[in-house]
Amino acid sequence: MNWKKTIVFIGVGFVAWLLLSVYTSLLLDIRLAASRLDVNQMTMLHIYAMIVCFLFGVLLEWKQLVSLFSNKISVKISSKLILGVILLLISLLPPVFYVMQFSSLHMPFPKGGVGINMVFGLFNQFSNVQAILSVVAGTLVIKGLGQID
Repeated sequence: MNWKKTIVFIGVGFVAWLLLSVYTSLLLDIRLAASRLDVNQMTMLHIYAMIVCFLFGVLLEWKQLVSLFSNKISVKISSKLILGVILLLISLLPPVFYVMQFSSLHMPFPKGGVGINMVFGLFNQFSNVQAILSVVAGTLVIKGLGQID
């Protein structure tokens, strides 16, 4: 195996480890803010955590990101980019937002049944779903930006 590739993989792995450490630290801060019922701090910490998850998704596509910056791939807007941005915007809304806006707590499907629970039940319990959406959004944005020449 080439030493240069090994060093790059170690570097990418180290950055991934740092992003996961920052995300874990932010989750602990969110729990602390929730115990103090500080909604503003919870919201800001959630947004920071989702940006870190988005960056982790971008890091998963690091080879394509390097190709974008080295002009090996031309930048073209596609439907993947639009979907990635929509998912990122959805993930930036914290669970407390759904509770405050809709004044109720919905259970996710199948516990909550069919209907509005299928839409909002995913988002108002925990921020895990938003974290997954952020990672997916990061990969979709990078894939949606570039087309191989």
